[in-house]
Amino acid sequence: MTFGPSPVFNTAVKYGSFSVSQDERDTGSFLTNLWDVIVLGRTALFIQMRKAMDEIDTFDNAVKFFSKIKLSAASYFILGGAKSGEGAVVTRDRDSLVDVWRLNASAGRWYVVETNYDHSSNPPKGDNRRAPLMRTLNATGPAAISAA
Repeated sequence: MTFGPSPVFNTAVKYGSFSVSQDERDTGSFLTNLWDVIVLGRTALFIQMRKAMDEIDTFDNAVKFFSKIKLSAASYFILGGAKSGEGAVVTRDRDSLVDVWRLNASAGRWYVVETNYDHSSNPPKGDNRRAPLMRTLNATGPAAISAA
């Protein structure tokens, strides 16, 4: 979804290759983000997403792309692939990779949950959206989830 003639988005699917959804990582300030774009000339976050959709052709290349690019704001990139087991959350600061958290069914990680907080940290009190979702997914189990 976009507003007006804006050619940017924060969720996209490249059929047969990968999907990406961007989520805010609550670090830094809006003014710093704006400074990076307007004064320093850094490419805006959503323009980088558009570039990925134009230039990247595989899930693995998308993970590499979102792990290395310079960003105007810290973010999470939630990536899904076209093949079984392709899924990851790329956690980023403006200039560096923080973490890549991948699906790993053999280790019991058949899903990853991103709710605006680093997966390795406890969510703030009063905003634990992660726990109810994880309870529901664990109660459902991977065998009960299918394309149908």
